Amino acid sequence: MAEQQNKQPLSDAELETVVGGASVSAGASTQVLLAANFGDMDLEAALLAVQEQRAGLLNAQLQNQLTEVRNLNKQIETLNNGLGALGALNAALDQLPADGALSLADAKEAISALEGVLGEGQALDSDQDGLITKDEVDSLIVSVRATIDSLSNAQQMDMLRLQELNSKRNQAFEMMTAFIQKMQDSRASIIGNMR
Repeated sequence: MAEQQNKQPLSDAELETVVGGASVSAGASTQVLLAANFGDMDLEAALLAVQEQRAGLLNAQLQNQLTEVRNLNKQIETLNNGLGALGALNAALDQLPADGALSLADAKEAISALEGVLGEGQALDSDQDGLITKDEVDSLIVSVRATIDSLSNAQQMDMLRLQELNSKRNQAFEMMTAFIQKMQDSRASIIGNMR
C-alpha cells in the first residue's frame, strides 16, 4: 500500500500559475448589452462593446471554473486527511491480536477525523456491532481511495477546462487590444491625411 501515492490537491498558488496570475473577477462588462443600444452606437463602438462583453463573459466562466477546482481541492484534501486517520486506525488494529477489534469509544479520535469523509451508506462500524475490525477499515480505505481517484480525475478534467477557458479569455483580450490599436491607427491616419 506504500507504493500508492496520495493525490494532493493543487494549492491556490498553483491554480494562479495555471490561469497566468490574472485577476479573474467578473466586472461590470459582463452585463448583457441590449440590441437597442447598438442603434445609438457607431460601428467601432458596437464592435468594441461586443468584444468587451465576450471577454467579460469568459472572465466570469473562468472564475466559476476556478471555484469548482478549488472546491474539488478541498474535497480531496478532506479525503486525504480521512485516509490518514483510517491508516492510523489500521495501524492501531495491527497491534491487536489477529481477530482483535476496537470499540467505538476507543476510536473516537479517528471517528471525529472521518467527519465529512464517509459518504452516504458508509460507516466505520458497518455491521453495527459496536466494534471496528480490520476488514471494516480496509474496506473503507479502498472506498476512500476510489473516491480520491475519481475526484482527481474530475479535477484533471476541470484543470483542462480551466486552461482552455484561460486561453480563450486571453485570446478575447488580445482581439480587443488589436481592435483598439487598429481604431487608433485608422484615426491617426485620417488625422495625418487631413494635415
